[in-house]
Amino acid sequence: MGIGFRLRPRIAWGLISISSLLILTSCTDNKVSQCNLLIATINQTESDLQNITQSSSPDIAALEQIAIATQQAETNLNILELNNADLKGLRSRFQQFYGNISNDAQTIVTAHAEQDMETAESAYQRLETTFAQQETLVNSINQYCSEGYPE
Repeated sequence: MGIGFRLRPRIAWGLISISSLLILTSCTDNKVSQCNLLIATINQTESDLQNITQSSSPDIAALEQIAIATQQAETNLNILELNNADLKGLRSRFQQFYGNISNDAQTIVTAHAEQDMETAESAYQRLETTFAQQETLVNSINQYCSEGYPE
């Protein structure tokens, strides 16, 4: 018996519009350039996740790919050189977000291989809870990065 689940990641497309706004603004502004770096990294991860979920059926192989992509996102975020304390905090929140997704996706994959339905279901519930936080994270970065700039 396979583990039944549906992948329902909420893609952060709202980041794309703020990124476009920031690119048009002077690149000499440290906040703007750092926002651009952070948003570009997040958008790349979201694009990768969208590609996985659109090109794969919701199965264990897709979860393995999601675990890898979100683990890579943690690494990519970590290497960004940010000196703005607020952006460092936002980066940390996204790292935790992607880390939770990676860990729970990998737990589901492992539990499936071991036929441990209880562990898989628990990890899936955590994954759903994590995905529910995405909108708040997106709103936070969009709000911070657009402060002081015209809409």
